[in-house]
Amino acid sequence: MVEDIKTSAAIESEQLLLASVFVSPDNETMRQIREILKPQDFFLLCHSRLYETMLAMFENKEPIDYVSVMEALSREEGRLESCGGIAYINDLATHYPRTANVKIAWYCNRVKETRIQRQLRHLAERVAQDASLTAPQVYSLLSRGLEQAAADLSEANVEEKSYLDAYREGFLSLDANPTRVFSDIPALDALTGGFLPGELIVFTAETGVGKSIFAAQTRRRACKDGLVCLYCSGEMLAGQLSLRELAAEANVKPGKMRFPNTITQGEASALAIAATKGCPRCQILDTTMSIERIARAARRIKAKDRLDLVVIDYDELVEAEGETDLDQQKNVVKFCKTLAIQHGCVVILVSQLRKAIDSRDRARPSIQRIYGTGAKSKHPSVILYVDRPFQRELKGRETDASIAVLKNRNGACGVVPCRFNLDTLRFEESEK
Repeated sequence: MVEDIKTSAAIESEQLLLASVFVSPDNETMRQIREILKPQDFFLLCHSRLYETMLAMFENKEPIDYVSVMEALSREEGRLESCGGIAYINDLATHYPRTANVKIAWYCNRVKETRIQRQLRHLAERVAQDASLTAPQVYSLLSRGLEQAAADLSEANVEEKSYLDAYREGFLSLDANPTRVFSDIPALDALTGGFLPGELIVFTAETGVGKSIFAAQTRRRACKDGLVCLYCSGEMLAGQLSLRELAAEANVKPGKMRFPNTITQGEASALAIAATKGCPRCQILDTTMSIERIARAARRIKAKDRLDLVVIDYDELVEAEGETDLDQQKNVVKFCKTLAIQHGCVVILVSQLRKAIDSRDRARPSIQRIYGTGAKSKHPSVILYVDRPFQRELKGRETDASIAVLKNRNGACGVVPCRFNLDTLRFEESEK
């Protein structure tokens, strides 16, 4: 019964929109509708085909009234009948009231939302009826369907802004205090200004330097600032990651976590206190990573609370569609950028550097050394290169470290010297 009412309401909305086109001067109504609706959004096939004809006439700059539409439909055999016939089109053009105050955008969104509901219902029916689908296929199918529905719904409610409105909003936002994600290294945060909602940030380094440690450190700082985070680890289990972070928070040497009998009473007390400070709002996702699983987790957190930061460690461990590894990585990067924009959060993507060709290549950090697709250098707002010379070349002091800002879309680039604390596995402000 409810579905019948929704279908009836959708049909009436479609009729009202098409009727409004007939009586609109200078095709203004058609100009509004075409920005939101596509022919496939209409429930009735006759409405979809009539709308296709009106769109073609609009593109050809023809007037769209009863006479001209009838002439256009008569040019193709059977077209008039497929659109409902003479009587139905005449009824649309004359029966519906000539209302100048019809809220075109509202009715367009109503039609599109009803189409999305039909899509989701058909998706659920397909899953229920196809017994051959495996669990991963079901998750993937549902996730893609929900993501597409969310994108269609967002598109339906997008309204363009003039540059004057955009400039005014930008100026007024200067007085606001936007959510920022900081790294806990003051000199670096002063250079970048922190990471802002909607930005994709890439942390990159060679193997074993500490890019994952730095990403986890940034997550902890965000949590202390009251932000809600999702940490996605394809490299470590939640239990392993939590032990390393507990050691860092309690100032206990991480090596001791593998040998509990070496932990002193004072260190045990510090670990117990640190264990009570875990944020219940922040979530961790471990084991098998896929863009569908990350998207579902992000939606759940956003629906319950808010979502300020997503850390993905690391890109090559995330499953995505694509015929080659490069195609898959490109889709992962595009997904991360879309995730940041859709949820208005910061996304940090941990990525691997290519092996250095020679010593000069090692000493000169560059975006070109980021492993894989060029999308990793094109889409991010900021790219940070984490470096520890001792670790990669066994030269210098083991605590020496630096973080190079290789790309900063909204500011300066440069190298920030810092130190790596071996006791707590933290990157800290340089003592120099």
